[in-house]
Amino acid sequence: MTFHIGVDVGGTFTDCVAITDAGHICHAKSLSTKADLTDGILHGLNGLAGELHVSIEELLGEVQDWVDTQRHFLSSPIPEYANAA
Repeated sequence: MTFHIGVDVGGTFTDCVAITDAGHICHAKSLSTKADLTDGILHGLNGLAGELHVSIEELLGEVQDWVDTQRHFLSSPIPEYANAA
């Protein structure tokens, strides 16, 4: 199984979204950590892994696309199957 992952680091929350190759969509939210943004991102990714019933290593090992929504979302095409859910 491969994953398309999007991350949006906000002032209060970090949102992580995963779309599987079958079109299943999962979402995880964690507190943003201003001292080190990667802490909030890793907490969100661990939440996604839990929702998908895979380890964080499996999740990150099968990433096909990675989108930082603050920079790329508006200019990146959304896969057609993402709208099917």
